[in-house]
Amino acid sequence: MDLNDKTKEQYQSDSSAKKYYMTSIGKYRGKLKETLYSIYIAKYISYRERLIVNLMLKNIHPKTILDAPCGTGKLAYELTEINSQITCADISNSMISIAKEVYNIIGYKAVKFIQVDLEFTSERINETFDVIVCLRLMQRLTTLKQEIILREFSNISDFLIVSFALENNYHRMRRFFRRILFGGSDLYRSLQKSKKETERIIKQTHHIIQVKPVSRGLSSEWLYFLKTRN
Repeated sequence: MDLNDKTKEQYQSDSSAKKYYMTSIGKYRGKLKETLYSIYIAKYISYRERLIVNLMLKNIHPKTILDAPCGTGKLAYELTEINSQITCADISNSMISIAKEVYNIIGYKAVKFIQVDLEFTSERINETFDVIVCLRLMQRLTTLKQEIILREFSNISDFLIVSFALENNYHRMRRFFRRILFGGSDLYRSLQKSKKETERIIKQTHHIIQVKPVSRGLSSEWLYFLKTRN
């Protein structure tokens, strides 16, 4: 089983869905080390992601949004502020179930949900969108899978907000000490790419409009605001 298959299997489990929710917008209760990381670092990074996505969305005022993968609805509060028609897509029914609960709590009705493998987005989702938001997926994929999904997205939307992990020596060292202090693994280390290589992949299908770091010292994640090449 390769890393792409491991990613799909891992994120379709109930336990992964619950933990993802708790470390993004829920209240996390777990082991002491995990709890400290979740409260002081993971939640801050999640907050920064939502803030930057919100600012990027205001550049285009979209009427239709595809959140893919939507996870457990982390972006629900930001997306509903725009008063658009939202489609939430994810490979995991467990993630979608929690996302539905989040939108129900908000009371937002202009939303629909679909289970889909994003490698086949344009086959399963027969509509177009003003913008697609894709967070925390690309850094877990091989170059080939990244290229496939970017191409799929370019078929159904003119704009894309997407996150990539940009590798450098500082972040390799940071992850090393994070594992010592908080535990966990570095399963996707081999998939991390430089800024130059990442942008080479992006430019095959998209123009780069804007790039923002989520948190330079705490995360290797950068958000890209892209326009599809005609």
